[in-house]
Amino acid sequence: MCGSDDRPIVTERAAKLILQETTCVRDVIDRVTLERTLREQAAEIAQKLRRDNLMGTTVKLKIRWPDFTTPTRQLTLP
Repeated sequence: MCGSDDRPIVTERAAKLILQETTCVRDVIDRVTLERTLREQAAEIAQKLRRDNLMGTTVKLKIRWPDFTTPTRQLTLP
């Protein structure tokens, strides 16, 4: 038969992305609040990674300002 493949179909894959986002009710300009929120998000991601026995290599930060500009920065770790 043309185009037949006897290999099993795999429908699940390992996670390639673990995401943690927060939308604030009001615009936040207080640096302490922003840093605390970022640390809490990082702790949640770290907990998920430890729980699932995973490691990551790239960390990406995205911030959306009130005018909807969205600067992003990412760092790939060794």
